[in-house]
Amino acid sequence: MIRVMVLYLCFALPVLASPVERDEPAFRTALAAWLNGDEAAALPAFAVLAWAGNTEAQILLARIDTGDMWQGDWLRSQSRAARIALMRRTGGLSGQSWMEVAAPNAPRAALWSRLGSVEAAPGIIAEFLAHGEPAAAGMAARMLARRAVTGFAGAGPLPEALAPFAAADGTPGPDGLPDLSDHPMINALCARFCSAEADVCARDVYSSIGGYLGTLSLGPPSEVITPMASFADSPMGLATTRRAMRGPDLKAVPACMTQD
Repeated sequence: MIRVMVLYLCFALPVLASPVERDEPAFRTALAAWLNGDEAAALPAFAVLAWAGNTEAQILLARIDTGDMWQGDWLRSQSRAARIALMRRTGGLSGQSWMEVAAPNAPRAALWSRLGSVEAAPGIIAEFLAHGEPAAAGMAARMLARRAVTGFAGAGPLPEALAPFAAADGTPGPDGLPDLSDHPMINALCARFCSAEADVCARDVYSSIGGYLGTLSLGPPSEVITPMASFADSPMGLATTRRAMRGPDLKAVPACMTQD
């Protein structure tokens, strides 16, 4: 049903001479719906735009497709076939990631695609930062370290939050790590649900997310599309942080955090 609806809407669109970008009204409307937690309205609309050549919609769908913390109940309730039809381009048994489609036309998409390859090196961290994607830079550092990639120290100057990777030339040890608990996503969640005990809440949420390493990649799918500050306290941003709280210390979260 979703596939039929998306194709119908695609054929109903006028032929576009160039890809629609993130300032296109249809994209802004879909993004507003998604930030408000309305996946049923937003994701099919993004799919229509992706098929029409909108690289920003392609990037966003691909990021959501591969990130559990950005997937709400509606998307999770879809069948495998429906999810593939909605979130990916047709091709093969499992479809084709929209990131691969966007990569030739969007440098940010090319970075995410390259990160998934065995050729990815620590220099990609600085490239993500240069393209306005600091959370993706943190994700890249974690992924490369898990693959036992080395060379972090020679990859150029890293921000303070990522300096431990250069010092360890890989996954940093547990000692001397920066405290990232004063994070916009954590602060927004605690202000919304636990304002009376925000400090305690922040420490417990930070622990439940996985502390330093877990918090590095916490944020929106793309900070170019949705800046951290505006994403953090949106319904989707709040839900994202709650979904990220799956660590072993989840039981330590204050009772107020379990209330809807």
